Amino acid sequence: MTFPPSPVLARFSRRARAFLSRATPIHVERDRDVLSARLTALGRREWPAALDFQRDLAGLGWPSNVLGIELRPIEADPDDPLARALEESMVPIGSVEGDGDATAYINEAGEVFSSFGPRSSSIVTYIEQAAMWAECAAESHPRFAVFLRPALGEALAAALSLSGSFVPEASDVYEQWWANGRLRLRHRAYDEICARQDVVTTASLADACHVLARAHGVSPGLFVHVGAAPTTYLQLSPGEAAEVPDERSWRGTRYSFGNESGAAHGSVWVVGEGEDMRVHEYIKHEGALHTWITIDSAGATSRHLPSPPWQREFQC
Repeated sequence: MTFPPSPVLARFSRRARAFLSRATPIHVERDRDVLSARLTALGRREWPAALDFQRDLAGLGWPSNVLGIELRPIEADPDDPLARALEESMVPIGSVEGDGDATAYINEAGEVFSSFGPRSSSIVTYIEQAAMWAECAAESHPRFAVFLRPALGEALAAALSLSGSFVPEASDVYEQWWANGRLRLRHRAYDEICARQDVVTTASLADACHVLARAHGVSPGLFVHVGAAPTTYLQLSPGEAAEVPDERSWRGTRYSFGNESGAAHGSVWVVGEGEDMRVHEYIKHEGALHTWITIDSAGATSRHLPSPPWQREFQC
């Protein structure tokens, strides 16, 4: 017998079925009566959607996620209204894909939430979206990701000629996906942390820079960040930091780094062309240069500058 059961697997796309086949099965309680009694004893809701999820899909784990109802008391945080509302009105179902240590919750309607807000309209869509993201992460190195805020969604998809490559099974009111052979676009359409942003992944630096140019053509005021793997991290000495080039010496296209409300700010420069193309990110904090990242066709080099004296005093 396969796990999940074959009738459940039939609800997923081929991509998600392959993704689930690689998940690690973990033993969980599936008996509805036992679960209902335990949830009631804990003061939690015994939603049919939660019990159906536990029967069909709980017990699956992969590196960034574990699925299964957490049979623990309500942990209401008086200083966090969102966390308190989730704990008191929903059922926790494990860690959440792509949100670090956040908890995933399911509500009466079967929607999936994280500690940061709504995620997916159903557990099936949530897994489809996780499968899409896992496919991005599984690409051979090097790989590149372009983060854009505020999000453009359909307008960016059209600018990148992706309108005909919409992925319906991984898309809902909260998150939409487009994908062709070169680009994958994820549009998060909800609020809270890490939301209202687009991320485009690709295996080519030239394609990543193409995304920047197209996005800038749609909305020149975007804030951007370019990530790459593999990444080499360096801590510069004071002498090395003194030799960091002045960004004003570069000849290329400049974009604004960061997001609308973040403390870090700076600039992203696309310089050179062809095999000599590279991207520089100058990340500043309180006006001082903090990190200089260079991305070329092989990956990224992230150089952290020495901390100023006032900052070193608070470091452990």
